[in-house]
Order: sequence, then structure tokens, then C-alpha cells
Amino acid sequence: MGQALRLHSAYWAADEDRAQDPAGHTVLAPLATACFAYYGGIPIGVESHSSRNAYSNAPDAAEGNGPGGSCPG
Repeated sequence: MGQALRLHSAYWAADEDRAQDPAGHTVLAPLATACFAYYGGIPIGVESHSSRNAYSNAPDAAEGNGPGGSCPG
């Protein structure tokens, strides 16, 4: 998971055009994997600025569903 996040970040930060592209703002595949792990009771042991903050305004975040409210509950 950590490597996936690092590779995603490196790719989307490679130049200014990519850095501004909204397509790179969500790490969708690792997020889905983290959701499956969470609901399967499997700790992933990786934390990033995106996993802590990016989805904290999700509707179910206040109820504590999923890590940071990011996983559908």
C-alpha cells in the first residue's frame, strides 16, 4: 500500500500539468483496497495525508464509518 501511494504521488507530481489534473487527486485503486481490508479486519499499517484528510468531509465520516469516512458503509 505504501509503495502504491508513493508511486501515485511521484507520477502525478512529475510535472505541473499532471499536478493540476483532477484525475490524480484520488488514489482510487489503493483506496478501494484499503476499504476491502478495513471491512475484512485486515490492518494495512499505512497512513498518508490523503487517507487522513481527503475524505474527512464525507457524509459518513461523522458516524465513524470506514477510515476517515472514506469507505462506503
